[in-house]
Amino acid sequence: MTGICRDTLRHDSQYNLHIFLNSVEGAKAVIDALELTPDIARIVCADNDENTVKLDGFPRSSTKDTVRRINLYTSTAFEGCDIYDRDGMTFIVSDTRKRHSLIDISTSMIQICGRVRDSRYGEIVHLYDTLPYKDTALEQFEDAT
Repeated sequence: MTGICRDTLRHDSQYNLHIFLNSVEGAKAVIDALELTPDIARIVCADNDENTVKLDGFPRSSTKDTVRRINLYTSTAFEGCDIYDRDGMTFIVSDTRKRHSLIDISTSMIQICGRVRDSRYGEIVHLYDTLPYKDTALEQFEDAT
């Protein structure tokens, strides 16, 4: 995920990244690894003391704030919010090493797919690790998701 963000910034891509990952730590790790600032990136997560500590000074954003080149969302933005960005490309990250960051395929993924309302891009990228499913054929895993 960090590589995708780096490439987007380095090559001045035509699109803005909207990354749904349900991990404040994961979002902050991307911010830290790339030394991103609030004018380039934002993190949308629940407004609570625990997340404030995890963000360690990086400001928490709302879906109503101005879109940035890199937009990172936790489950607080998976449902019931509208994001408008004609240049928005959606990425969904399922980190199988962190149980809380797995996407509930039956409900959350469908909801996430509709968050960026007016994007000119007709594709959504799902990044996932198949390690726990190593004995499952790729076609079966893709069919299930």
